[in-house]
Formats: sequence, C-alpha cells, structure tokens
Amino acid sequence: MRASLVWGCLRLARLPSLSPPVVTPEAEARFAAAADELLAGGPAAIPEPRLEFLRWLAESRPVVFHGSPRDDLRELSTERQSRDTTAWGNQQAVYASTDPVWAIYFACLRRDRGFAGTRNGSLGRTGGPLYPRRYFFAHNRGSASPDRFGPGSLYLLSPRTFVADEPLAGVIDTAHLVSLEPVTPLARIDVTPGDFPFRDRIRYYRNREPIWISLLRAGSGPAPDEAGPEATSDES
Repeated sequence: MRASLVWGCLRLARLPSLSPPVVTPEAEARFAAAADELLAGGPAAIPEPRLEFLRWLAESRPVVFHGSPRDDLRELSTERQSRDTTAWGNQQAVYASTDPVWAIYFACLRRDRGFAGTRNGSLGRTGGPLYPRRYFFAHNRGSASPDRFGPGSLYLLSPRTFVADEPLAGVIDTAHLVSLEPVTPLARIDVTPGDFPFRDRIRYYRNREPIWISLLRAGSGPAPDEAGPEATSDES
C-alpha cells in the first residue's frame, strides 16, 4: 500500500522517465563483445546507440558509474570539493551510481556562470529492476546558461567497496552509492551533452524552496520567469 501511494504521487508529478532498454539479440551480441573488451581494460569502440549500451551494461555487468568533467583520473579519491545538504551526500567518500544516466549528468554538468546548486535524482523501485526510472533535475534560479553542459567522462567502477543509500520512504531506490576508500576505475568512456537525455528538462528552484515544490517544477513545463535572476543558493 505504501509503495503504491508513493509511486502514485510520483506519477502525478509527471517526472521524466526512462523505460527498460529494449535490445535485439543482434545488438546484445555487439554490446556483450564491447563490454568484455572494455572491462578487460582494452580499447573498445562504444556501440551505438550509446545510451542504450550503457543502460544495458548497468543491467548486465557488475559495474557502477561515476561522472566527472575530468578525463585524467587514475584513482577516485574520497576527498570531496562540493557540499551537499544531506548527511549521506556530504561524506568524504567516492560517489557512484548504478544508473549511468545520472552519472552522465554529473560528467557533463558545468558549475560556473551563476551556478550555486542542483537538486536532482534518479528514482526506481526498491527490490525491482534498475529500469524503469523517474528523474528530476533542477538548478538554482538565475543559473541558466547555454554552456551549462559540456563534454565529460564516465568512469566504470567495480561495485566491491560501495554501499547503497537507504531507500527513500522505504520504497524508492535512489541508485546512490558511496565507497569510503579510494577506487581505481576499470575503464573510462567519453560522454557529451548529447548522451544526457534530459538536458532540455532542467528546471530552476527558488532559495529555501521545499523539495516537493522542486519535484513539481521538474515534472512541469518551465514558467515564463522561472530561470530569472535570484540570489544564489546553498544547495548542491
């Protein structure tokens, strides 16, 4: 009953979503060959469609994902440069996700030109398959920029040292993981804003706005003055 109520509310919020990837046998054979090469440390051509390959990889191989604008990371450190308003998100730890879509968001995000914070999430059913998932992405009001996203790197990691956040409301999987020790990547993939499917669904929140209002914004069309100037926020 509780799960049905929570997911009913999320459906009413009209958050953008992704269904499970549909992969033909021929595509799966290509994906599997590329995944084997990639995770063995060899040079691998990433199959197209790239996002479908990455989502298939997330469901089919023991791997998690970390997004970064940097392409030179040989080891992911537990030292953090950004802050978060939640205890889970504010640890000195390596952060990763079981969902490559969410990791691509952070790989391509540029934190300049008035950017002060982001409210975002990848939401799935606890105990269920990775997809379908619902998403929300909001930036502080006044931070709209045509250059908000740029090229980045998606790092593939072993899940061995990672632990998952507790489900929201006991029923929502956040795909949010931490490792309290440094992690050496298994592989790195170049990604671009074109690989992030929700770059046109960024919304803008006001300072001290309740998170449920931000969720409603994320599921609706932008208001005429939504991205207008406002004092910067401490959300991150």
